[in-house]
Amino acid sequence: MKHVETYHQEKIQEYYRDKDKKKPRGNKRDSSSSYSSVPQKKIKALSSEDQRLVDRKLAIWLARYQRPMALVEDERFWPYLNFVANNLGGIKLHVSHRTELRDNIIGLATGLRSKLQAILKDDCLDYFLTTDIWTDLRQRSFMAVTSTTWLSILL
Repeated sequence: MKHVETYHQEKIQEYYRDKDKKKPRGNKRDSSSSYSSVPQKKIKALSSEDQRLVDRKLAIWLARYQRPMALVEDERFWPYLNFVANNLGGIKLHVSHRTELRDNIIGLATGLRSKLQAILKDDCLDYFLTTDIWTDLRQRSFMAVTSTTWLSILL
């Protein structure tokens, strides 16, 4: 280390100067310039029924595959969506914000929960409970309960 500090002091100072400067993260690229040869279509608006279907499909995708809801508000996501919807599909697409999507996901979960409760109420013949108890390396205790059911629709 003494050699570097003695003979290369200017390089050390240059390193710390460059380190303090903010470097841009990621690549900045205009997505529209690469596809300027795509013919422009006449853009039409979605019907309210189609828009609800788009919102529902997006909410299901986010929930099922555990995607972050902030994805829909990412500024790099919008140029891609606009290109696909406007240029290739010829539709004006509105994507809900995360608060609207959260409400859609909660509504879907409530509906699925009530469907499951109805199925269990009507078709459940028997149920079995099994437990599993364990302790982790930090000596914290855990217990899991699993319910297994026999449904008449399966018989």
